[in-house]
Amino acid sequence: MQDMTLIDVVILASIALSLWAGHYTPWWKLPGLHDEDGKLKRVPSYIYGVLCILAGFAVYASVNPDDTIMQALVFLSLDVVAAGGATMLAYIFDGINDGEKERARRRELEAEAKPPAN
Repeated sequence: MQDMTLIDVVILASIALSLWAGHYTPWWKLPGLHDEDGKLKRVPSYIYGVLCILAGFAVYASVNPDDTIMQALVFLSLDVVAAGGATMLAYIFDGINDGEKERARRRELEAEAKPPAN
């Protein structure tokens, strides 16, 4: 099987960055696409993700028209893994950030609850 080229890596990185950016896009500014929390609704988010994956695969196919079906399927698999990895990392970072905010809020509440030292 052919080695991965730099352009293939750039395509995969672009897919991951597109999904990462989509995770943090202010969807609340677009009417009808967001829920009460300002997050993109489930169906539009799936459509966005699948379109990012397909766009990356389309670019790959146009750059590598002589690749075999197996090479294309390997790239498509890597495409899906890159997309899923970027999405999972975004959720992990959100969880870490939420945990930090919660700890800071608790420290603030504890500091307010302590009686002043005389």
